Amino acid sequence: MIVILGMDALDYYLVKEFGLPYLQLEEYGKTDISGIGAAVTPIMWSSFLTGRDMFREVAGGRKKVFSYYKGFRKKYIEIEPGFVKKARKKVTGKIRPMEKIYDFKESWNIRVPAEKTFLGDFKSYKALSVPGFNQPREEKDYLHQMMKKFLKNEITEVEYKEATLEFHRKSKAGALKALKEKPDLLFWYTPVTDVWGHLFFSDKETMYALYKEMNDFARQILEEFDPELLLIVSDHGMQEMKSGGGEHLNLDYAFYACTPRLGLKDPSILDFRGIMKGIAAKGIKNKKRKIKAGEGREPKPQKKEVDKEKIVKSLQNLGYI
Repeated sequence: MIVILGMDALDYYLVKEFGLPYLQLEEYGKTDISGIGAAVTPIMWSSFLTGRDMFREVAGGRKKVFSYYKGFRKKYIEIEPGFVKKARKKVTGKIRPMEKIYDFKESWNIRVPAEKTFLGDFKSYKALSVPGFNQPREEKDYLHQMMKKFLKNEITEVEYKEATLEFHRKSKAGALKALKEKPDLLFWYTPVTDVWGHLFFSDKETMYALYKEMNDFARQILEEFDPELLLIVSDHGMQEMKSGGGEHLNLDYAFYACTPRLGLKDPSILDFRGIMKGIAAKGIKNKKRKIKAGEGREPKPQKKEVDKEKIVKSLQNLGYI
């Protein structure tokens, strides 16, 4: 059995900082996403599944979206994919409002058929609420509505966290139930690492607690089900905003980790279609597994004041609210 844990916005640098052994597996590293037109959730996951840049397909062949600050105002331009680092040094190109480039709310309507993904290469599979494939609309709407309520001060931070953790607990229970049916491939997805990152990325205590929760779930799966391969992937990382929250539109990396080793070197997120197709056909050659012992490095308390208005604007541009 192959298990993929899709942890939205799980960040390479936070994984390294926290040192949690079941996220920082025996093989882990960055995944290159610079060739994808926009680092937005449904676009990235459908690209991961199909091995194609779904932004170019759904947005009519547009270039890569790049954002930057000019004074206190955020600007957007389009650049060629792969030139994010150059664009950071010198911003050139026609400045356009985000809504003139692409309405990211449309990306949540992406639904790629199984036969165009690596899922169709396996005899049996279960994909649980994967964006761009089969995520129920009501799940996405619920999480985004809870973000909106928190940002408008309609609920407290404690209430928001408890509601999203309860959502996560139910999602985990669904995964454990599906694993007992022993499909050839299980693909489980969680959005909680993304929505918390957007709101609390500068709060290291909060982020550590969430990453530890993900670490413990990966450990539980390994100990209870001993899959042939455990692959942890994210669709993009996260970086701190001036607002104290997090964003990811300009990032050119995501995260992957696996046990046993696959021997990957700087993979693109588009490479996994071929990698998984090969595994479906030939199985896993390397059967050896070695997990480092350890409990992680809990960070010192540090929390910045969050500018909720700026976070709202950022999330509107990404089609979240």
